[in-house]
Amino acid sequence: MTGSAGPGSTGPGSTGPGSTGPGSTGPGSTGPGSTGPGSTGPGSTGTGSIGRRAVLALGSNLGDRLATLQGGVDALLGPPGLALVALSPVYETVPVGGPPQPEYLNAVVIADTELTLPHPRAQERAFVLAPWLDADPDAEIPGRGRVAALLDAAVARNGGQPGVRRLDGVTLRAPA
Repeated sequence: MTGSAGPGSTGPGSTGPGSTGPGSTGPGSTGPGSTGPGSTGPGSTGTGSIGRRAVLALGSNLGDRLATLQGGVDALLGPPGLALVALSPVYETVPVGGPPQPEYLNAVVIADTELTLPHPRAQERAFVLAPWLDADPDAEIPGRGRVAALLDAAVARNGGQPGVRRLDGVTLRAPA
């Protein structure tokens, strides 16, 4: 994947400061937490749990942003290891911190995996929480609370401005 992986990304496969891990495509892209093994979400296409539920937040703000997100989805879900549970709508979001930069496209992939890779600030990030809420309206971050309430709190901390906007009609697709 090319382009920035999220506001302030630095992991391999990204070009900006603050990435959450190798191959990261967005802030929190290694997964902000688990909603628990064995559950299913809206739009589920997975074949059942293969371990833990992971939420992978994807983001891009350079070049063909949508193609970069789709490339991330394809790279994550193409090989074995992740079973797709849900794929959120695409959001356009303002950058969080860092130097002036273009707006992002963000989305969330919910998948079952053997790995658990939480991001320590997922509960503060509207660009993670808003798409996640669309993909799984009942989602919770263990020890932090329901995603809906966390999103409300994140918006309140931002002076009532969400900083994210759902792009109706813009979608990602699961790999064939």
